[in-house]
Order: sequence, then C-alpha cells, then structure tokens
Amino acid sequence: MEAASWISEAQAKRQANQPMSARSLLNTAKALDDHQTGLWAEYGALDSIDNPTQAISDFKREIEQHPENPVAYERLSAVYSSKEMWPEAERTIQAWSKVAPADPGPLASLGEMRMAQQKYKEAETLFTAAILLGKQPDRLKLRLARAQLKAGEADAGKTTLLTVIAATDDVDLLNDAAVELSDADVELPAGEAASRKAMEKLEGRAAATVLPSATNQDFANVVLLVENWDTLSWICYEERKLPQAESYARSAWMLSPKATIGGHLGAIYDAEGKRPEALTTYRQTLLLMRNRYLAPADARRERAMEKRMAALRAEGVREKPGVPIPPGSDEFKALRTYTIASPLDGMYASADFLFLMSNNHADDVHLIRGDDAFKRGRPTLLAATYRAPLPMGSKAKVLRRGYMMCAPRPGVCELVLSAPNEARIGD
Repeated sequence: MEAASWISEAQAKRQANQPMSARSLLNTAKALDDHQTGLWAEYGALDSIDNPTQAISDFKREIEQHPENPVAYERLSAVYSSKEMWPEAERTIQAWSKVAPADPGPLASLGEMRMAQQKYKEAETLFTAAILLGKQPDRLKLRLARAQLKAGEADAGKTTLLTVIAATDDVDLLNDAAVELSDADVELPAGEAASRKAMEKLEGRAAATVLPSATNQDFANVVLLVENWDTLSWICYEERKLPQAESYARSAWMLSPKATIGGHLGAIYDAEGKRPEALTTYRQTLLLMRNRYLAPADARRERAMEKRMAALRAEGVREKPGVPIPPGSDEFKALRTYTIASPLDGMYASADFLFLMSNNHADDVHLIRGDDAFKRGRPTLLAATYRAPLPMGSKAKVLRRGYMMCAPRPGVCELVLSAPNEARIGD
C-alpha cells in the first residue's frame, strides 16, 4: 500500500508537469516493491515524453508483471503508433481487447491507428463499433466525425459534429468539436460559436475566482482557458479575422508557451505581415520542440518552420529586441520573471503569492507562505505591470502563483510566476 501511494503521488506530479519529482517518487516506490501494479506503466508514461524506446521497455515490463492492467497496453500501443510501428501497435491492441473486451478503448485506439495510416473508412467502422459499447459516446463521436471528414463524407462529418455541439455544455467537448471543424476547414462559423460558448463558460469561472480561497480546480480552469483561446485563435485565422486571431493566440502564448500555440501565433504574425514577430515566435517554438521526441507529423511541422525561418532571414528580417535574457538562462522563465522594488528594508527573505490577473496587472494578491513583512509589498505588486495580456474584450481573471526572493543588495526582489500547468495550491 505504501508503494501504491508513492506511485499515485508520482502520477499527480507527472500530470502537473513535474517529471523530476515524479521520477524521484517512483524510485522510492520501486525501492519498496519493484513489482507494484502501475509502477512500470508510470515509468513508461514519463519516458514516453523524451525516450520512447525506454518507454516501450517499461510498458512491456508492466505487462509481463501485470497482464491484467489495461493501461499498459493502451500506452504501449500509443508509443508504437507514434513511431509508426504498426504491426507492434496492432498486436498490443489485440492483446488489450482480450484483457478488456467490454472497453471501447481498443476499438478506438485501432481506429486512431487506421487514421494515421490514412485508412479512413476502416477507422469509421471501428469508431462506430466503439460508440455502440456506450461509454463516452460523444467523445467517440468526435473521432467518428474526423474519420468521416477525412473519408470525404463531409455532410456526415459535419452532421456528427453539429449534433455533438447542440447536445452539450461540456467545455472540453465544445472545444474539441471546434478543433475538428477548424482542422477540416468546414462550418467555421459553427466552430467559432462552439469555441466562444466554451470560452464564455471558462472565463466566467475564472472571473469568479476569489483569493485566498482559490483551489487547484481554478488552476485547471486556466489551463483549459488557454487551450480554448488557442482554438479560437486558429478559427479566427482561418476566417481571416487576423486581429482577433492574434489577440487570442498571443494571450495563450504569453500565459503558457506550447509548441502548438507558438506555431499558430507565428503563422498569424506572418499573415499580418509582422515578420520580426513571426521570426521570434518561430524560433521560440522550435526551442520547445527540440531535444524532445517528435511524432512524424510534428517533425514535419518542425521542418516547415525551420524552412520558413530561413526564408525570413534570407529576406533580411531580424528579430526586435525583447526581454533581456541572461546568458545560459531559460528564455521562457525570463518572460515570467520581474524585478520588484524590495518592501523589506534590506532584509533577505522569500515568499509565495497567489495573484489574480486582469489585463497586464494584478487585481488581487495574497501571501500564502513567507514572512508577514511581505504584506507590505502588496501595493507594489498590485501596481506592477506584467506581461500577461488578455484577449480583446475578455473579462477573465487569471489565477497565477509566484515565488519572490529579496536580497539586501541591490534592494530589489525577483518575482517568478509559475506556468499555469505547473502551479498548485498547497505545494
């Protein structure tokens, strides 16, 4: 039971994008019992990020020790598919279906594999069969719609997606349906309406956040809001509503830089003729993509981005000066770092704060850990300007967590805001 508890904590750390902490917890669990159910599946989930070959070994070990664990089959088949090792993926899915015959997961995973192989009609049949098992049918309908659209059945695909949109208030489903319409470049007004419906719900939840009673669910809401802004930005881009597209994508990027968002923002800047901004965003996006395993589709996007950067530089485009980056520093951390006048009269101290952000400023600040003397710094933190833009017209309040360290000399404090997907209450 103790080993199982460590594994559960490791999973939470991995999901909070804290891989080093997660691995340390797994190592503790392994020292107690290296045959504990879920141990090697969780190692595999960590290794899938940067070392898929090791992840395959991890998942095989989990299956060898616990052949009844369906999670290991699901994750192993996903790694095989990402490396286009189709026979291995199919054998794993077949073994998974024997372990969990009533689970739609094997059918859905095989359908995704057929999609990657461009066998869209076969995928359609598999998703339809998965839907009949009756578990999360609306989410499976999104996959069915994608298969229908790829198979050239535009009317059927649109009907499936519009049916899902009309029947749900679930922000995840609304956002994902909007993504499918956007990717297929069909029914863009309906996709925009679905995305805006989800965004209004998420922004309403965010605006209702109250300090100091904020919870981890409020941070999770911010992560969903970022995803929705990104979706809406790309729909607006396809509709050639470029100022709106830039506003949503830039807010998402400044709050939580991810390769998908950066690719979108770079393309939007490019379309607007803002070439220096496009060049900077492409370069930063490639920083996020490098030194990681990339699926074939992502690798193709990486090459296309590199080619576009080379073309821009050949035309004489240069990046505009931005936030100073100390040598050897993390550029993205630098964008979340601020120098604040010390409120502590020469004291050396540190503290954690919660912030509720509006457009580039804090509406509220709450000290959650540190010397009470830091309370004197609240007016300074409220008066500061942050690199945290909201989209045009947004009424959201964005929950952030920040760590501040003050030194006697030169009499300033360094404030670092956490990325929303890494921030937690109580850590």
